[in-house]
Amino acid sequence: MTAPSPVSSPAARRDPYPPLCDPNDPDWASFQAQDPNYFLSVAGARIRTYCGWRIYPNDTDTVDRLRIGTNGRIMLPSLYVTDVAQLTVQTGVNTSITIDPDMYEWFANGWIMPLGLTGWGWGGYSGFYYGPDTPAYLPWMNFGYATVTFTHGYPAVPADVKSVAYELAEVAAEMTAGNVSGITTPGYQLTLTRNAGLNLNCEQMDRLAPYRLPVVA
Repeated sequence: MTAPSPVSSPAARRDPYPPLCDPNDPDWASFQAQDPNYFLSVAGARIRTYCGWRIYPNDTDTVDRLRIGTNGRIMLPSLYVTDVAQLTVQTGVNTSITIDPDMYEWFANGWIMPLGLTGWGWGGYSGFYYGPDTPAYLPWMNFGYATVTFTHGYPAVPADVKSVAYELAEVAAEMTAGNVSGITTPGYQLTLTRNAGLNLNCEQMDRLAPYRLPVVA
């Protein structure tokens, strides 16, 4: 009969990955000291994560593997585009073409559309072009991928975005200073003055709605 395995030691059960937080991390000291720079930074990061793009500043990015949708439409990960420098459409596994700027129109809210083209757009480069003869690249009827170099982002943080960041930072800072308005016994009910941490409430989400990328299934 096989003897039961000994209980593993605490060291063996320890997470094999490096810890996410280190007591020597300067951010830990900033958190304990309630440094406004730290809380405003994490509040801004929370808003950017929720909205799905950087919002600010205005800068140039190159993004690849952007799906080409119906009639050649391309959705950029931005809601404030100020320039499109280059658009490249993949035509095969290792081949692509650069589209002449006269062949498309871009919109500030993040869309690129082909001009004067019918059918599948972009000169006929589509799932039919990739087709069943190149199954390792794209499935049949897929419209393909694009790479776009574009400039986007607001030149200054919009006031309503800034106000949400201030609110989140204030609440997060309160947690270290004491955010408890009362404790009820014997039920051990803890009452907080506000929602803890960096949780966006419904009203804040409403204010951020104009800056959030649409969710595409």
